[in-house]
Amino acid sequence: MTVLGRPNFFGQTLQATASGAIADGEPIVLNADGTVSAVSATGGVVAAAGETMIVVGSTGDAVYRYNLGTAFDLSTASYSGDSFSLAAQDAVPRSPFFSSDGTKMFIVGAVGDNVNEYALTSAYDITTASYTQNFNVAAQESNPSGLAFSPDGLKMFVIGFAGDEVNEYALSSAFDISTASYTQNFSVASQDTAPSSLAFNPDGTKMFIAGSSSDSVYEYSLSSGFDVSTASYSGASLSVSAQDTSPLGITFNTNGTKMFIAGSANDFIYEYNLSSGFDLSTASYSGTSFSVALQETTPTGVVFGGTILGPNITAADSYIGISNGAYADGTTATIQLVGSVDDAQSGLTAGQTYYVQTDGSLSTTPDTPEVEAGYAISATELVVKGAYSTIPVTVPEVPPSPPSGIKSVQRGVTTLNFNSTGSATITAVDLTKSFVTSSTNINTNAVDRGLVTTRLSNSTTVSFYRRDGSDIADIAWEVVEFE
Repeated sequence: MTVLGRPNFFGQTLQATASGAIADGEPIVLNADGTVSAVSATGGVVAAAGETMIVVGSTGDAVYRYNLGTAFDLSTASYSGDSFSLAAQDAVPRSPFFSSDGTKMFIVGAVGDNVNEYALTSAYDITTASYTQNFNVAAQESNPSGLAFSPDGLKMFVIGFAGDEVNEYALSSAFDISTASYTQNFSVASQDTAPSSLAFNPDGTKMFIAGSSSDSVYEYSLSSGFDVSTASYSGASLSVSAQDTSPLGITFNTNGTKMFIAGSANDFIYEYNLSSGFDLSTASYSGTSFSVALQETTPTGVVFGGTILGPNITAADSYIGISNGAYADGTTATIQLVGSVDDAQSGLTAGQTYYVQTDGSLSTTPDTPEVEAGYAISATELVVKGAYSTIPVTVPEVPPSPPSGIKSVQRGVTTLNFNSTGSATITAVDLTKSFVTSSTNINTNAVDRGLVTTRLSNSTTVSFYRRDGSDIADIAWEVVEFE
């Protein structure tokens, strides 16, 4: 890992690239790639989709989440136990769709003729969803059944049983349906008079419609991506009646080599293979299906999302300190290390030890794993604990010039248990012109903290000895050599 500046010691800071947004005063973990992130209960979302499947249904009026051990492989699917009720917004919810980052979910409602929008605090995690707003499409479609967006969130498409049309809407703000306005439509009545759902390929030059009157899927070509005025039927179709006589949902994997149909007659999700991506003429049923009947007996849509990860703090030594400011993803973040005093907290009780919780909050009660964040000295100030010994800082190749009369300064940190010895290797110094100093941080309220001795045992070795004590000690040392 590259750390900006010189090596740090007690009360100092570390700088590294932020992976994800970081707020001021948040507990921080060091990632395997050398970046830093705020402690989170989910840790983020894997970019590749397919390991989370979301199904919506109108019997339970809810969405349900399923885990897939292998992306887009229904044979590895299992119910996660997670669901989210949509009944307060619509009694016939259909066609789930997520924003590109998974933090917004959209459901079309056939009773209210609305597109309902939900915010998710954790991407693709429906247990974190909350309703935010809706957009009425009744002027274009009085029985909406299918929904899709362009990847940039600036176009929305609604299809329905009443108009047999794909209705296109423009959004001035990405994935914000309050900014939507109707623009145009495209009729699919020549192929099916009860179109239930729709999907696009990534660049919008192909559109697919599932029809419940013919129990078939139809392919359309668009000469201009996501512009339905340029759409035309390609002539390619696939009957799914052998699997289900009421197909109500359609979606694809990332490269279009797999298609999935939600069948409400048999309560299954069906998987189809395409030998050429997004080419319906090459599609065939794979023989693989997955029943959702135990959760929902009228599945009306299916979509895939990214993996929901567990907490990103899995061991005490992954926590390194507290953020010293707010940072955007990809920017250089400054982290306050062990011995620093963070003043961006609130509601602390002076004299209490605080522990990092897996959701990133602080509490006087340890979580699992038990990670000590620090010691409160006021309602807003926390003396940072942190596992400094795990930070792989690098010594600059050309260190700053020392003050006049000083030839070199070498610093480091060593961790010792009680009744133990340790050592650190340094660049050779002249023992007749050098001395060593040290500072010990134990961060415990125990009376018996033990005695730490530090000395230059030879020209290339700093030795440490700790007698007694009752906790791990972090020893920050400095070797100064005069000219």
